[in-house]
Amino acid sequence: MSSSSLLDKCCLISPSVSGDPTHFMIQRTFEAEGLDWRFVSFEVAPERLAEALRGADALGFRGVKLLDPYRQAAAAMAAEGSLGPIGLSERAAQTGFVTGFSRPSLDAPLSGDDLSGPALVETLAPLGPLRGKRVALLGASGPAASLAVSLVESGVAELLVADPDNEAATQFVERITAGAAGETAVSPIDWQGAWLELPDGLDMVVASACWPRHEDGRVAKAVAAELNERMVVADLRVGSSRSPLLRAAAERGATGVEGLQVLVRESALSLQAWTGQPINPTVLSEAAEEFLGV
Repeated sequence: MSSSSLLDKCCLISPSVSGDPTHFMIQRTFEAEGLDWRFVSFEVAPERLAEALRGADALGFRGVKLLDPYRQAAAAMAAEGSLGPIGLSERAAQTGFVTGFSRPSLDAPLSGDDLSGPALVETLAPLGPLRGKRVALLGASGPAASLAVSLVESGVAELLVADPDNEAATQFVERITAGAAGETAVSPIDWQGAWLELPDGLDMVVASACWPRHEDGRVAKAVAAELNERMVVADLRVGSSRSPLLRAAAERGATGVEGLQVLVRESALSLQAWTGQPINPTVLSEAAEEFLGV
């Protein structure tokens, strides 16, 4: 996508941007790529979210990045038509989750897309094909639908979904199987209080990190004994230190995938959608690590 002016703008919209590396990562990448773009952050109250998104569209912003918990709220607003001309990609409409917005063309309104699942798949690609793998997905809200849809599209043989709320896991499976195409077997796992028994022969555990951060230790403890050296364990939690789940995975010889890696891939996909050119994720990764002090 060619630039229409000397200065192009994208923005981050969140209830709070404190402690999040996104702004630092993206502005650093604009500079490294020699792009005369600016990335600005706005802290927006929940009741002003629709107004902020319509304003970003009216002001000609080329892209918008959202942080939780606005990703589901924005998708619902776009689906019901309360954002005016702002629409959703087919993927975002299916998952009910929006990581950000971009313009298909300079004269088009913003359109929301969901890049969490594609970012996870790209991050996992160097570890080998997903086709035929047996995967457990922890959590049935937040980005879970995006992750599930992308894993199914990648041809995993089995997707097992676990959530502390077993009814939520069952409803989530019904939702995914209703819209999924392919031969993936999707089913819930019963989560019994403080213990989660994973089936034998599992290849991968993906934690959606859709629960509050203070629950990370409890989730890790619930599955720690089930992890082994044959598994890949991916945790979408982003922080300045390794998550409790990934520490447990390392203790048992499993291959860990950090949430920061997935965030870098998601940001690279967003930048590519905004600018129309491929983005080297190295600068994003280095900037995120500098910001977080890791």
